[in-house]
Amino acid sequence: MEDGFLLRGERVALDTLGEKDLDVNIWWMNDPELRRLLERPDESLTPEKQLKWLEQTRRDDTKRVFRIMYICGNTAEYVGNISVYDIDRKHRETELGIFIGDKRHRGKSIATDAIRLLLKYVWMEIDPAMKIRAKFLKGNEAAKRLYEKLGFRQCNRDDYGFKRDSVERTYMIKEPD
Repeated sequence: MEDGFLLRGERVALDTLGEKDLDVNIWWMNDPELRRLLERPDESLTPEKQLKWLEQTRRDDTKRVFRIMYICGNTAEYVGNISVYDIDRKHRETELGIFIGDKRHRGKSIATDAIRLLLKYVWMEIDPAMKIRAKFLKGNEAAKRLYEKLGFRQCNRDDYGFKRDSVERTYMIKEPD
């Protein structure tokens, strides 16, 4: 099994997203269902776009992107991504983004474990007083339950336009314990 993960829990590890992961990431990100949930319904990715994004992310001090590795026995499988972005050190806020791209691994509490690791990372490595926002689209009850289980509380709602359609987003926030 791959060792030396940046962050490791019992069943999940977070590690650096690299060029070797881009083919799988592109496959997931071009799934229409996932694109809709990530608020990118018309944005299909190419290897060139994805590589440019990765290079920009590596240089951007306001983002941290990790691959989620599901640990099962002596193996670890890449199953999704998690990030914090728009890191605002002055106002001590950031936003969380997560997806489990591999549909076989949804509903196994992998996202819960990954978010717990990311919260620990933010509060230990970035700022112990950082507030963390998360958002989800109306109807995404799994995301709502996930964030509530982790102690996030609702703080706002808005309408977000997809071409002619408007979709309600809910924002939640988690403050350090």
